[in-house]
Amino acid sequence: RSIACNGRCMVLYRCDPGTACLLPFEFQKTGPGYVVEAVAETRVRGFRVPPDEVRAAMARSEKLTHYLIALMARRLSRMIDRAHDLTFSGVRERVKAFLVERAAGSPDRSVQITHAQLALEVGSTREVVSRVLRELEGARELVLGRGTIRVVDVRH
Repeated sequence: RSIACNGRCMVLYRCDPGTACLLPFEFQKTGPGYVVEAVAETRVRGFRVPPDEVRAAMARSEKLTHYLIALMARRLSRMIDRAHDLTFSGVRERVKAFLVERAAGSPDRSVQITHAQLALEVGSTREVVSRVLRELEGARELVLGRGTIRVVDVRH
């Protein structure tokens, strides 16, 4: 996630279970006022490989080089999509899209999430997300519960 100098933060991308995540520590030297941190939401197994060792391994293995470049390209593509959504989609559309996607994997179309967590996911504030959720509930598109949101009928 990225944390702005005013303390607001948002998820830039998420690594799904069973996938590799390449967090380039060299890119952390971006200057004052911009902080990126990795947050583990579940138990993870990780290790840090010094940049010099990564470069040496890439020099020895074309397969590894292609794998790492493809991994970074996918991450960059997701971040570009994220920037596009934040720029051109309103909070209401981002909330609806996130909830529909997450609810699709649930038999009762429910998402276990707090308003604050949802705000972090969609790049907004808890207050704005809470207002949007109340509007969507009023339109009978969602049912709000404590820490749970059930998608009923999201019209596009």
